[in-house]
Amino acid sequence: MLRRVRLAHRWSQLSNNYWLVPTAMVTTAIGLSFLLPWIDHLTGNDRAVIPGWIYDGGPDGARAILSIIAGSMITVAALTFSITIVGLSTASQQFGPRLLRNFIKDRGYQVVLGTFLATFVYCLLVLRTVRSNSSLQFVPYISLAVGILFAVAGVCVLVYFIHHAAFSIRAETIVASTGRELRAAIQRLYPQVKDSRLAKPEPGRSLPEGFPSGAREVSAEASGYIQAIDSGRLLRLAHENGLVLRLEHRVGHFVTQEGKLLEAWPSTTPIDHLRAEFNKCFLLGTQRSLNQDVASAVDQLVEIAVRALSPGINDPDTACACIDQLVDGLRLVGERTIPAALLRYEGEVRLVTYPLTFSALVDAAFSRIRQYGRGSVPVILRLLEAIASLIPRVQYGTHRTALGRQARMLWRASQESVPEPDDLRSI
Repeated sequence: MLRRVRLAHRWSQLSNNYWLVPTAMVTTAIGLSFLLPWIDHLTGNDRAVIPGWIYDGGPDGARAILSIIAGSMITVAALTFSITIVGLSTASQQFGPRLLRNFIKDRGYQVVLGTFLATFVYCLLVLRTVRSNSSLQFVPYISLAVGILFAVAGVCVLVYFIHHAAFSIRAETIVASTGRELRAAIQRLYPQVKDSRLAKPEPGRSLPEGFPSGAREVSAEASGYIQAIDSGRLLRLAHENGLVLRLEHRVGHFVTQEGKLLEAWPSTTPIDHLRAEFNKCFLLGTQRSLNQDVASAVDQLVEIAVRALSPGINDPDTACACIDQLVDGLRLVGERTIPAALLRYEGEVRLVTYPLTFSALVDAAFSRIRQYGRGSVPVILRLLEAIASLIPRVQYGTHRTALGRQARMLWRASQESVPEPDDLRSI
């Protein structure tokens, strides 16, 4: 399982890099710059293979056209790259540096840069095939026609880029994009209630007597954020060695080198030789992985809201938009099953996990916004409306208890920070 997780994680990192799509497009352009002149040679350098209104001149004109296209494309590529850097800088200051990954993986920016670079490289390489010797003249008419089409496509892409750049840095667009990532992560990691294997506990004892008294600590061999955990492999290791394991962290937590990773019970079973095997079940990295970490997407939305509530920005509307996306994600979690905390192997509990519960998600979503939004009546009212809309949608009493706790804290904070009696009556 972890091998598949590692491959999926590496592919996610690769596909989200800014250079992948431009590199693929430039590579394709290089291939076309060799293929199309070869086809032109096969046609016998016949100018009738393309319509005369596209091009009907000689080698000097072809060379001039290719040179102009190549020069203009590299100039526009530098311009678009500069505009992109300005957009990234603005987004970093207003929404936080963690949101930069949303711009880096934006396919629109990647395709725009790739189009300009690919056209430049294509025209530059086709230019070398144009010959104007008195004994041998060669004009790659098909290749030239394709180059002109690339130039027209570049103009269209430039218009698209101006539109896309203007809309991609809007707060509404960024908040909506992060909300979609949150919902996608919830749908991947939280099973539907109809999945009876996870909704109903298996028969047998829950935990052995005496657990976890005397459990031995297993330390981490490296430091970093946990990006994935191979629970299946941990279950097999625990079963083969007669152990019960308890995780100290979940995906998204940071572990230090030689810090506690998990506990193994009973203490009478030797585990020193298993430390390396246990560590292989954890994929660590320098940053949190949004694909496996729901809390990371929640934290991104909270960060946008908190920055919007800062005195320097003072934008409660953006904070309210973040609350709307958080409510949509919490609604989805409330209608699904929380992953089991006790995992069994052949009927016996072998692994005690650290699942991210609905209550923990509610605290992560609302607490910091409530703390930084003290005295902001629109934000307080939106938080209370959000809680009121969630209560009928959740399944369990513990979920409603967590929501009610947030509502009571909002009311107490409002009594201290909202001086206007009419505003307090609204709250």
